[in-house]
Amino acid sequence: EIDHPATQARKRAILDEAGADSPARYVAWNFESDPLHELPARLRSLGHDPGAPTLTLWEGVTMYLSEEAIEGTVAAVGAFSAPGSRLAFNYTRRDLIHRPGILGTLLSTVVRSVGEPLRWGWDPDALPSWLDARGFRILRDSTFAELAQHLMPGAYSRVISSVGRRLAVAERMAVAGVR
Repeated sequence: EIDHPATQARKRAILDEAGADSPARYVAWNFESDPLHELPARLRSLGHDPGAPTLTLWEGVTMYLSEEAIEGTVAAVGAFSAPGSRLAFNYTRRDLIHRPGILGTLLSTVVRSVGEPLRWGWDPDALPSWLDARGFRILRDSTFAELAQHLMPGAYSRVISSVGRRLAVAERMAVAGVR
């Protein structure tokens, strides 16, 4: 479990309070300031096998990171992921980050006030080639509403619109000269 030190400390405190025991290994990491090229070695030191298939869940964070942190994180995931490994992440459409409507402006103001400005998003049409250039092949890219229709009963799925929120799943490709 890799997360920002403050966020991870809070989650671990909640788990401790609940008496939850987990075999998970925890790595406190600031994706904006810690050297991302060191992350694969850190994971290896904790027992991660970069030659084995890996599922990386990158949830609830991409919209808050800088372009440099996005690039560094994807490079790190590529370095610790064997071909065939999966990267699943949610994201916000780029146009809604840079040109938010009324609700988006309100959300942006709220999250900025707690130190988490909205900074990054992808254009869904450009995402496949962006990932391909970094060694990943897009397998699926769905809106939250599409996922809700597929996974939830109709009465509940109709209330999920979450315009601009998406979930993508990509697969690590075999890259010449890599593993």
